Amino acid sequence: MAIDFSALRKQKEMIDQILQLASDPEAASLLEKLIVGKGDAPAQPKPLVMPQREPRVARRKAQSVRSGQRGAQIAAVRKAIAARSGGFFVGDIGDDLRAAGIDIDNVAVSRVLQRLADQTKELFVAVRGVGKHPHRYEKTEAFRAA
Repeated sequence: MAIDFSALRKQKEMIDQILQLASDPEAASLLEKLIVGKGDAPAQPKPLVMPQREPRVARRKAQSVRSGQRGAQIAAVRKAIAARSGGFFVGDIGDDLRAAGIDIDNVAVSRVLQRLADQTKELFVAVRGVGKHPHRYEKTEAFRAA
């Protein structure tokens, strides 16, 4: 697979041009005015705006599905998957289960999804995640709802 470096080359050329301008004293003062701000007034940084989070929805009394109840975890995850069409992420299934009042964390959901993908072949990884990007799962013909 060939990697396209044209965008990087273009950025490098732009940086080289800026450095060349900065080496000239007259152009450097003009460049400083452009970068720092208009005329003598320094540029004001834009205020950091944090995205608004949706308020948490009040849950029903949570049913506990912990590691000792593996069969219950698999059944709950299968039920949540059956209600979805198309691909899904671990967080999607975890959110659906917690909205239904089931107390389960995403680590447990991930383990069940990995088991359904690796051992029973009921799911497959449509897009393999890397780092902080999660895997995207899809159902296979072998998927059976709880």
